[in-house]
Amino acid sequence: MKAAAYSSPPKFHRAARDLLLLLTLALLVFMQFQNLFLALTRDSSSSLFRFSHLLPRVFFLLIFATAFWLRLLESLADPRGRRSGGLVRKVELPLAGAVVLFLAWAFFSGAVNGNPPVVTANGAYVYVAYFLVFFAYSSIDWSDGQIWRIYRPLLGLAVFLSAVSVVQEVLALINPASAQWWPNIHRGGAMWRMGLFRAPSLLGHPNTIAILALFFLTVELGRRRGRSGRWMIIILAAAVIFSASRLAMLGGLLALVAFRPFFRRLAFLAVPALIAAGLFWRAVGPPAGGDDRGAFAYDAYRDFARKVSLRVIADNPAIGVGPGRYGGHVSLKYRSPVYEEYGFTGRFVRNLERNSSIEQQWLQAAAELGVVGLMVFLLLLLAPAAVALASRAAGKDPGLRRLASALAVVPLQMVIFLPGFTVTQQGRWLVLYFILLGMLSTRRSLWLREEGNAER
Repeated sequence: MKAAAYSSPPKFHRAARDLLLLLTLALLVFMQFQNLFLALTRDSSSSLFRFSHLLPRVFFLLIFATAFWLRLLESLADPRGRRSGGLVRKVELPLAGAVVLFLAWAFFSGAVNGNPPVVTANGAYVYVAYFLVFFAYSSIDWSDGQIWRIYRPLLGLAVFLSAVSVVQEVLALINPASAQWWPNIHRGGAMWRMGLFRAPSLLGHPNTIAILALFFLTVELGRRRGRSGRWMIIILAAAVIFSASRLAMLGGLLALVAFRPFFRRLAFLAVPALIAAGLFWRAVGPPAGGDDRGAFAYDAYRDFARKVSLRVIADNPAIGVGPGRYGGHVSLKYRSPVYEEYGFTGRFVRNLERNSSIEQQWLQAAAELGVVGLMVFLLLLLAPAAVALASRAAGKDPGLRRLASALAVVPLQMVIFLPGFTVTQQGRWLVLYFILLGMLSTRRSLWLREEGNAER
């Protein structure tokens, strides 16, 4: 006898989901321009500055609370998880386990070092905050159409901003003075690298457009077949190149190797190509000198931070100094004594305060969590790939299956970016990534439930 159709526990009404979708899309667009908006309002309007700084945090805090309530209702209505999958669904287990393991190690490190619990909690949260976005959006059942309604407008925005970068680059090569026309955090020689203008598009920083373009380049390479969408791919790839971000270029190369057989066959050339690129960079690198905001001063700061980080790691190899104690904004907020102890003072600590980070996540994680904690953090970074692959394996829609394949590559790009960035600096694409991954994981749960009903 055919089983009755599956009846879901209390869920968002469709209209509420559509509203949440619209608000999410608006917030994701705002986040791309957030740095520029902060720079424009920092001195002119303190209230607007605070608003733009706090808006994403407040929004996601409300989403987290709503998601927790929905999961609690589900578990109460279905205590054995026969219909809903339980408080944590099977597809979520790799990421949920990695988050729990990371938090356990972080609190262990903080406790052994005798750090205040509030510092440990804040320091640990910074590492996992964007990963928790996944669980918020995987708590609501989404349709295939709603997933594409998030993705396609943002793809259009990314292609438009990438096209602006291409125009900026062409103008700068024809007339170098035009490089001054655009809002840009860089000044002087720092605006150029490898003979290219580091085009910021309309986002105020070349790395911001580089990360955005790279994300959509990766997904489009995974989604498209043959000549489909080739002009979008070319424009996105050009924006990555014209940002002159070496890490973004490496991430793009990884996407090409993953999704294009021609580049996969040439993968064995990657190592000599990287060596050649490094030698070329040394030959045409930035000139010495420059102002305090130029490449030379910044490189000196990063080199100093690297040396101090290695000393901290050497003195605390097993468990580190504890989360929230070194290298990030939490350590500055709670006035960590580690900086005084290791001579991280004067103009170097002022640079740290300006950047809110040493911008070298691997070193920061090893210094705060020790070598073991660094390995646990690596596991956390790669866990989303397991969720994406599981979603792909159970998928029915070919487009969503290819989307899942592309999302499985992004964690490897995260790993590539972390020598020169931190997790908190990648929020503009990580929030989008975990929203899409969370939405996609709910489609897997629905597909499996439909198959289970069909078999009964």
